[in-house]
Amino acid sequence: MKTIYNLMIGFANWIWGWPMLIFLAASGIYLGIQIRGIQFTRFKYIMKNTIGSMKKSGSAGGVSGFQAVSAALAATLGTGNIVGIGIAIAYGGPGAIFWMWMVGLIAMGIKFSEVVASVKFRERRPDGEYSAGPYNYISKGIKNQSLARFLSIGYVISLIVVLLIAAGVHTGAITDAMEHIHVSRFISTTVAIVFVVFIVYGGVSRIVNFTEKLVPIMATIYIIACIIMIIIHIDNFIPSLLSIFKYAFTGHSAVGGFAGSAAAMTIRWGVARGMYSNDSGNGIQSIVHGQADVQHAVEKGIWGVFEVFFSTIVVCTFSALAILSSGSWTKYGIEDSGVLAQRAFSDSLGTFGTVLITLAIVLFAFSTVLSFAFFIENQTTSLFGKRTGKFVQLIFFIFMGIGGVFGVAKLLQIADFGNAFIILINMTAVLMLGKTIGKETKEFFDKIDRGEL
Repeated sequence: MKTIYNLMIGFANWIWGWPMLIFLAASGIYLGIQIRGIQFTRFKYIMKNTIGSMKKSGSAGGVSGFQAVSAALAATLGTGNIVGIGIAIAYGGPGAIFWMWMVGLIAMGIKFSEVVASVKFRERRPDGEYSAGPYNYISKGIKNQSLARFLSIGYVISLIVVLLIAAGVHTGAITDAMEHIHVSRFISTTVAIVFVVFIVYGGVSRIVNFTEKLVPIMATIYIIACIIMIIIHIDNFIPSLLSIFKYAFTGHSAVGGFAGSAAAMTIRWGVARGMYSNDSGNGIQSIVHGQADVQHAVEKGIWGVFEVFFSTIVVCTFSALAILSSGSWTKYGIEDSGVLAQRAFSDSLGTFGTVLITLAIVLFAFSTVLSFAFFIENQTTSLFGKRTGKFVQLIFFIFMGIGGVFGVAKLLQIADFGNAFIILINMTAVLMLGKTIGKETKEFFDKIDRGEL
């Protein structure tokens, strides 16, 4: 068993270095050409028509763009934005953040493309919810039916495996955080499962109504906490910022508790955390984006751009600067990587910092596992039917319980292994649909430029 685990970690370390960076960069460039680089050329329009013009509810009780992105951010803003950044710095050093930024810029176009495809090829189910996301745009969008069938089935099966692991990762993050303030793992695991079951079984409307209130609160709490950390260590702010660029291509030698990192590991952890922090490339968030009440697919796609920008460029950057400025990353070794963010806040702010970061981690992890419980049921139902979807969702809850027993650091590395496969399958499909996505994008913005929308 240990040999299998080591092989999985070895593969993850390899593929999340140059291979995945090259694949994602090439994919991002191709999709960027198809969509005319709208994450850059239309950035002002995107911000103005997403966060700058929020519509709280959809028509006739439907799901609005803001509600859909709140549910997507509930999943995106998870342990990857706090715990994952600490792990990236612990293994890859400050330079890993540079690669996280680079991947984030590419990921905006990828997420936009996934969302556009999801909305274009979605189908309404008898229960009123949409069958949307990768299963739909693979099975309905790819003309070669044999290939479409192979990829769609492969995607859903891979998704089930990845989300079951993720159930353990994020529940493990909750119990790790709560154990840090002396709450037993059994109690925190049980409470998390009960709340998730209650909300999920209320359907997509209960989920989006809950997440549209939770996401702004938890994001605000965490960003304010990071700003406090940066202000306290303001003398280290500029050196920390410069270290991100200085060590991006060289790695960082050992210092204090930091074991040191070669350039390859710096890239590996930056790329992996850059993708894991916003879930671009794996198509998962497009499932909930596909529930939105919109008239045109691109109208929802721009919310995907905002989602990545906020998650990776804003929240992850605050996490990184708070940890780097505190200097805690040099005090602790790899064994503390999963709780490095907590160590940083506790060392700097005492009990107040401990409570603050624990609250943030619990809220982020809970919101993620909540959304994943919906995603796994939605895609399984699309392929196998409602009964199987509910059964797999039950297994998801069981994995939450199992994950609550273990720490998050090792599980997160296994998640990287599974996430690599699901990205390869999903991105193959998205690239095949690139011209269709580009056509939808051109049609929409041509109408905008003519004043027709």
